[in-house]
Amino acid sequence: MRIIVPNGDYFINRFYNKDNAFFRDPNKCYNHWVGNLTDTFVWNFLGAFYTKKRNFGCHAMFYNYDNLKYKLEKTGFSRIKKKSFNVSDCDDFQDEFKFFPNRKMPRELLSNSLFVECFKK
Repeated sequence: MRIIVPNGDYFINRFYNKDNAFFRDPNKCYNHWVGNLTDTFVWNFLGAFYTKKRNFGCHAMFYNYDNLKYKLEKTGFSRIKKKSFNVSDCDDFQDEFKFFPNRKMPRELLSNSLFVECFKK
């Protein structure tokens, strides 16, 4: 299985470095600006988790490699590896763009994504 999610560590680093311009730019960040850096970060990445419902485009969970790997191991997956765009141990995933034919994926969105592969028997 190949999983692609926003990379939590990448966004935490942008937040920690107070990169307002990054969080305001929809071509660089998945979310939308809600008035200030902290509220934007919390709402867009943790809002659905706390409110138990979708909130205008945010993600429902926050992942980095450590917590995703942990969850995969607990559910019986093995050979869990961090990968990158168009880099895979599986022939089916060698051409990533074939999975997104109608979706624009700016390079910025690819660089802030976490790509993980795992196997289950």
